[in-house]
Amino acid sequence: MVEESVNRYPYFACLFLVAFAGLLWANSNGPPPDRSGVTGNTCNTSGCHNDFPLNDGGTVSIAGLPESGWSPGQTYPLMVSISRAATRYGFQMTAVDSNGTQAGSFTEGSGMAVMSGLAGGNTIQHVQHVFPQASNTFSFDWTAPAVASTGTVRFNVAGNAVNFNGSPTGDRIYTTERSVAAVTAQPSLTEVFYFPQIADGGQFSTTMFLTNPASSGTATITIGFTRSDGTPLDVSFVDSNGQSFNGSISLQLAGGTSRRLVSTATPETVQTGFATISSDVPIVGSAVFSQFSGAPATSTLLAEAGVTSASTGTSQAIFVDETAPFQTAVAYANPGQTDAAVTFDLLDPEGQTIRTTARTLAAGTHQALFVFQLFENLPGGHIGTLRVTSSVPVSIVSLRFAGSLFTSVPPFGLQ
Repeated sequence: MVEESVNRYPYFACLFLVAFAGLLWANSNGPPPDRSGVTGNTCNTSGCHNDFPLNDGGTVSIAGLPESGWSPGQTYPLMVSISRAATRYGFQMTAVDSNGTQAGSFTEGSGMAVMSGLAGGNTIQHVQHVFPQASNTFSFDWTAPAVASTGTVRFNVAGNAVNFNGSPTGDRIYTTERSVAAVTAQPSLTEVFYFPQIADGGQFSTTMFLTNPASSGTATITIGFTRSDGTPLDVSFVDSNGQSFNGSISLQLAGGTSRRLVSTATPETVQTGFATISSDVPIVGSAVFSQFSGAPATSTLLAEAGVTSASTGTSQAIFVDETAPFQTAVAYANPGQTDAAVTFDLLDPEGQTIRTTARTLAAGTHQALFVFQLFENLPGGHIGTLRVTSSVPVSIVSLRFAGSLFTSVPPFGLQ
């Protein structure tokens, strides 16, 4: 019995050593440095797993890289996937700048480690498996460099699809390379115009039409909505492609293209305010106000009117027609940072001032009202103009109502 036990020990010990040597040979505890392909070297080209040509019958991919550019200090969750049926999988990935030095930093996921080692003469990080795993995906984080001047970052990854037979034979290596530039500076949105009145909810809906009239180039556009009291107006829109927007809108328009955006009129009661449209190149916009017999999605259209986009000014005017059954309304918005002292002068057809009133419109606010609400005891049948002068630029729009019907009355500037 003793002799039998003694004889068995070398037998099992030999098996253990052979298996352990095979595991070491197969790099089951992770590859050595510089096997991601960052210098062109992989476990295939180094003569380890080279039974098959590199990238034979499968692929390795990287998901989660910021396609539009990386932002300094931003952390991005990444996932490496190996597309090849196998018993076990491993990988190694690096990130370097144009000089081959470390770019950003990795944070390992479960079953992984971040190792430092030489590659092309530089000590860089390698995120990689610790032990081969049954899953063909590896998830971890990459944090971008602190400064954009690092420039384009090159990501190299090598994936290993193995049969886990204790030796490097019968395994396959796959590689890929991706480059991501630093995010470019945001374009200066220097072209600004307004829709001084937005109505959404209840029986009302607003449609905006935007176009980039240029023959080439792309317009980067933002649209912000503000309530009458200066707080953000939470309004939802759906564009002509079926894309939904809630709150502020960001979009791009290639040269010659256009977009229609229709408010969803979700609130049961109407909410009003104004819209600010900013673009890095000149664009054209119009708005259409629509009134329905009930909720816009399920009822009949009663009336609508289109208005062009408006700029701001300190001396403007609108036409006024108060002959029955018409009533004139004006909406004015102060998109600036300073309160506006606004003076309204009502003129007759001969240009004579018959009424004057003054109001203060706080910075970032809006107001809409009928002309008869500006001037108490206004005689019926008045025809003329309403001059609007202000201490800071404001934007105005006007509508003429006849019961539930209405049409736009464009404002004009004064000399």
